[in-house]
This record gives sequence, structure tokens and C-alpha cells, in this order.
Amino acid sequence: MDEKEKVKEETKGKGKEKTADDSGKRDKSELAKETDAANEAAERLEKAKEDLDIAEAKRSLGGMTEAGGKEPEKKPETDEEYAERVSRGEANPLQDDGFVSK
Repeated sequence: MDEKEKVKEETKGKGKEKTADDSGKRDKSELAKETDAANEAAERLEKAKEDLDIAEAKRSLGGMTEAGGKEPEKKPETDEEYAERVSRGEANPLQDDGFVSK
């Protein structure tokens, strides 16, 4: 026999001895407390998983979608810029004012 087996045999039976108070039955309040603690732990795990899933989805989409995004605001055109567009033929003042249909 090697030493591990000797140690196992020596420690056999030296465990906790059952007393009259420790008959394997627990108080209902203890079970309720343990159940509540387990339920709370499960809820925390579920919330953490949801948060992780959301973070992973945001990371995978990271700027690749326009959903929910806003278009950048166009700055108002100055009179000088409008005059340049008219002189280049890119704008028709009569169409812009609604005098001539497109």
C-alpha cells in the first residue's frame, strides 16, 4: 500500500459524527434563505448575460449601421455661396423661389 491509501484508510470514519440535532433535516427558514440567495444569484447572472449580449451586439455593429443615427446638420448657405452656385449654373433662383417648376 502506498501512502495515499494509508491516509485514506486512517481518515475513514473520522468525519463529522451525526448528533441528535443533526439528523439531516433543516429548518424551513434556512431552506428559504438558501433558495432566495440562489434565486438572487441566478437573476444577477441573467442580467450580466443580457448586458454582455448587448455589449457584444454593439461591438459587432460598431458604426456599421445607420439605424438610429442622425444625419449631420447642414450649415446654412451664405449669400456668397449661393451667388457662386448661381454663377456656375448649379442653382436657378427662379426655381428655388417657386416661380418656375422643375
